[in-house]
Amino acid sequence: MNGMISWIRALRRGIRALILPKRERADLDDELRFHIEMAAEGHMRRGLDREAALREARREFGGVDQVKETIRGRRRLVWVEDALRDVSTAFRSVRQRPGFSALVVVTLGVGIGANTAVFSLVNAVLLQPLPNEDGDRLVHVVQSAPGQNLPEVSFSVQEVEAYRTRSRTLESVVEFHAMTFNLIGEGEPEEVQTGVVSWNYFTAMGMEPVLGRGFTPEEEAGIGPRVLVFSHEYWTERFGRDPSVVGRRFEMNDQVHTVVGILPPAARFPAGPEVYMPVSHCPVRSAEAFETNPNARMMTVTGRMVSGMTLDDVAVEMAGIAGELASTRPDVYRPDRSGYTASAVMVKEELVREARPTLLVLMAATLFVLLIACANVANLMLTRLDRRVQEMSVRTALGAQRGRLVRQLATESFVLAGLGAGVGLLITLGGLELLASFAARFTPRAAEVGIDLPVLGFTLGAATLTGLLFGVLPALARSHEPARALREAGVRSATRKSQAVRSALVVAQIAASFVLLTGAGLLTRSFVALQSVDAGFDPADVLTARVAYPIQGRYSSWEAQDELWSTVLGELERAPGVEAAAVVNLVPLAGGGTFSQQVQIEGRPADDGQNIQVFQRVVTDDAFEALGIPLLGGRLFGPEDVRGGTRVVLVNQTFAESRFEGEDPVGQRLLSCNASGCDPQTTFTIVGVVGDVRFRGLDQEAGAEVYTSARQGGSYGTTLVLRGAAGSLPSPRIVSDIIHRLDPELPVEDVRTLEAVRGEALAPRRLTLSLMGIFAGTALIVTLVGVFGLMAFVVAERRREIAIRMVFGAEPGSVVGMITRQAGVLIAVGLALGLAASPLLARTLEALLWGVEATDAPTLLGSVVLLAVAAFVACWIPARRATAVSPATPLRSD
Repeated sequence: MNGMISWIRALRRGIRALILPKRERADLDDELRFHIEMAAEGHMRRGLDREAALREARREFGGVDQVKETIRGRRRLVWVEDALRDVSTAFRSVRQRPGFSALVVVTLGVGIGANTAVFSLVNAVLLQPLPNEDGDRLVHVVQSAPGQNLPEVSFSVQEVEAYRTRSRTLESVVEFHAMTFNLIGEGEPEEVQTGVVSWNYFTAMGMEPVLGRGFTPEEEAGIGPRVLVFSHEYWTERFGRDPSVVGRRFEMNDQVHTVVGILPPAARFPAGPEVYMPVSHCPVRSAEAFETNPNARMMTVTGRMVSGMTLDDVAVEMAGIAGELASTRPDVYRPDRSGYTASAVMVKEELVREARPTLLVLMAATLFVLLIACANVANLMLTRLDRRVQEMSVRTALGAQRGRLVRQLATESFVLAGLGAGVGLLITLGGLELLASFAARFTPRAAEVGIDLPVLGFTLGAATLTGLLFGVLPALARSHEPARALREAGVRSATRKSQAVRSALVVAQIAASFVLLTGAGLLTRSFVALQSVDAGFDPADVLTARVAYPIQGRYSSWEAQDELWSTVLGELERAPGVEAAAVVNLVPLAGGGTFSQQVQIEGRPADDGQNIQVFQRVVTDDAFEALGIPLLGGRLFGPEDVRGGTRVVLVNQTFAESRFEGEDPVGQRLLSCNASGCDPQTTFTIVGVVGDVRFRGLDQEAGAEVYTSARQGGSYGTTLVLRGAAGSLPSPRIVSDIIHRLDPELPVEDVRTLEAVRGEALAPRRLTLSLMGIFAGTALIVTLVGVFGLMAFVVAERRREIAIRMVFGAEPGSVVGMITRQAGVLIAVGLALGLAASPLLARTLEALLWGVEATDAPTLLGSVVLLAVAAFVACWIPARRATAVSPATPLRSD
């Protein structure tokens, strides 16, 4: 009991000392003074005068400061008081050395800021669970036909129903497909990306509406009025989060639709839709011909796993259902030819599949930047410690413990690291919007990027780790040398150990910088290679514009489309500055390009029983002139190619060379086919061969392509292509003026030049290259500062030796050579280590490179030369300065 009371009293005194430190110190001084006075009075009674009595009392009492420290050490919260004192001392040290402190804080701020910024992306996109309710149970069902080289096959209505009724591992199976429709009702007509979904799609995906409701089974069955649900993003951007939107009516597909709900800002899969409708409201999906055709496929399927099931369970069941379908309908699935099967992947993984390689490369790059920054600051701290070793030695001689000195130095380091983390957070906040827009090119989860607790925790962890790396470790390395420093009586000299540590840090910086420079160089070479690719068309002086006409409304018939486009093209061809005008279903490099068709060459056996997969392009006559696609043989489409006449096609060079092996393809005929076989009544005659065009991307080969004439039937495209006179571009107003005069309800979207389309196709790689370039440039600068600082310190340490050499006749050039040779060894070792890390770099960058190997010799050599020359200059400057000083100056100072 007495012990508990004593402990409580000590705790109370400790808290009082923290809250009222001045009063506590005053009380302690009064108490010690009282004890000394009482002892002095005893000596005065024995005959000593007052001065002698006080001296004797102080001698007997011992050192007052030591007694104070002993009393303080008995308090329960003394460590808190010491910590606060250390922090106060650290901030005072920071203020006393503003230049040094600013350099350290900025260097660390750049390293921590780069890592925090990229980690905010990695955290939101790769690490955090989906914001959807139970998002870890969402799976994407994938059909494939490996025998036909089709890694993913869309679903038909019958297949969706089969998986829905037979699955036991999925509690919900829902369908999705996207189409574009025009929304009319407020302001200008607007084309919206529309998701056509099952009635329970929102519940299955874990994103119940935040306003209003979702769809009902009756609405999926086509009972009742037509309804829409808006995405949260569309509602925010288009209507400013106006809650009264729920209940409003809009026209779509010549039908009135009522908005019944607003979705939450959840992760949408597949991404993109602004508006959602039930399957019964889509004129394509609800058509009887589509629902009864087993080969009419355009849907994707998503499911929610039953609790307790695993992805492997789902994958096995999906493969089993696919096998049942193939065995019951061999006429549809042709098991001997297609290898039809099904599996499943997590929705979360699908959402980040394209983003993962880029984000991991950027995360690795920023970690290198942070390590380089830590190495540089550690060198600065070692230099500073060498200059403070006399101070530390005196403090040790006066009784300071080694642990106490290390703690004080560590506190200073952590204060600097904390300030650096603050600067890093400011850098992150400044670049967050830019980074989110960068990530949006790879994943729809970019909207979730922000500063949250995990990001703040990462920043705190980075600050703590950097404080350990650049502060505590150097402090431990130098805090045991007080005796040596006192013996040297003020002569500044670094130990071999500290010099070795500095050299090792510079070597590490050079190696890491080499890796980053090489990575940036490889990405640059890859980007340049892509830019120089001949895409097969001429983008100069070409304008594109997409006209969003409702193909399921008043323009559903070919006759209506033909009347519209014939009028539009006729007026455009007469417009000033327009040399050629055409309508296409796809603009090169604008996205898409995967619509395929199966064909066979008439009179030839199929290769291994397989149909030929081709990409189908629908164009009007002048499309090749407008796009600058060359004719290689035969003829282009002309006035003679009309509806009802002989159906003709053009093929590209790849198709002609791969399928006709030196024969002239002109005059050959193609049969239209599907998985069930070919139709001998549907034939197309090849009338010409055109050049290859990289529709799908500059890094994607053209593949086999077939062009059909829109004027011969089927359906027109939606995109206008206008070629202007040499050196001039058609006015963007031409298209909208003509279209709105013919039909005011038709939106004109995506008006841009073909050169802009090409530039946009390269934008993700350009942004990745820019970020890598920034990180590599930062690493190079920090490394050069480290090399310069090390050599400046080495020169300062050897100033007496240099002076003596020059007094005895050494030439400045020989002195400079002596110093630079020493630096050259470090540079060579660092470059060798960097080269040794090249295989690691190759594996990391492999997914991001095109047209260049990760071990590309010119890039490696260029990085070696650039880094070696820059580092040589950084060490030559301090060496040259040392020889410019009079030899008498350092000799007098010593």
